[in-house]
Amino acid sequence: MSQKNFAGVAVYPVRIPRIGTTLVGVWLGRDITPDQHQKIFNINNTHDIPGHIGVRTDVSGTMVMYAGWVGNWKRARIVAAFLSRVVAEVTGAQSETRPLSDYRSVSRALAPTVL
Repeated sequence: MSQKNFAGVAVYPVRIPRIGTTLVGVWLGRDITPDQHQKIFNINNTHDIPGHIGVRTDVSGTMVMYAGWVGNWKRARIVAAFLSRVVAEVTGAQSETRPLSDYRSVSRALAPTVL
């Protein structure tokens, strides 16, 4: 993986709640262009996925998030790899994949960290 293109971290929870929504995402330490934002958001229309992919950009970077039902940690890892691949195709940024303990830790990792 090229160091100059490494810009993100894909996170997914190891413990999945039995009911409700699971959050998986990719955090990029840089902004993306409006065109890139739209291309990522358009995945909701082109792929038959049971959840929703959203994109949020703020002063701390860009978050690409999937919110939907995920049955187990293996499926969550597959979703994280999919998001990482999409981000790489659209922006050229490579992401490292990391498991986190639960939904709350994933949510915190993807939350903006404005000081």
